Amino acid sequence: MRALLADGALFMAGTARRVQDPLSFRVVAQVQGSLQAALAHVRALVGIELASAAESPLVIAAEGVMLSNGNFHVPALTVAIDAAAIAIAQSASLAAERVIRFMSPAFTDLPLQLTRRGPAHSGFATLQKTLTALWSEIRLRANPASLDFLPISEGAEDHATMALGCVERLDEMLDRVRYLVAIELLVAAQAVDLRGIPADALGIGARAAHAQLRDIVPMLDEDRPLGPDVDAIAAAVAAGSFAAPSA
Repeated sequence: MRALLADGALFMAGTARRVQDPLSFRVVAQVQGSLQAALAHVRALVGIELASAAESPLVIAAEGVMLSNGNFHVPALTVAIDAAAIAIAQSASLAAERVIRFMSPAFTDLPLQLTRRGPAHSGFATLQKTLTALWSEIRLRANPASLDFLPISEGAEDHATMALGCVERLDEMLDRVRYLVAIELLVAAQAVDLRGIPADALGIGARAAHAQLRDIVPMLDEDRPLGPDVDAIAAAVAAGSFAAPSA
């Protein structure tokens, strides 16, 4: 986080700041850290599975034996994927809260709904509905999927990891998270522009993200349909265009 904010005005002495910001701003490092830890655990377990011999029976030709085993069962992996889904939802909830805060003049001292055209214009108001729908779908997919099984085969197979369902659920969640991230990028860039913050006052990461976003969509002035903007930014997020730059 410090590397992404390096060279920005936030670390300068005397920079105006609140005594206490909402937790969606204050605990980003802690929540994102828990997500990074969860994803690292999933990666490690995927590596183990890719290098494993999970056939049952396992044929060891050199020794002329066949061994019955349970190595095909991957509860550690599915439990880790469930945990990662919860960690992603935790991070997404912060993003959703920040977007709503950005549109409140009481919090930002910026125009309502981030439009300088006044109440006759919608600005980013309609995106709050999209945001709420996305968060609801993300939250739904954060429910553990590894517990959804029933005994089969006359009770011989009375436990299942539901690995495929866990992975499919996580993929569905990530698609929605990309759209949520796109909305936050769009709204945050509008707030920066309305505030009139010069590029050199932004940190390295924020400066690069703002420039990248403005290469994709212009600042909102007159009302326009925002769906195409969000689609374009979400596609760039998926493509890795907003990957952290080297400090």
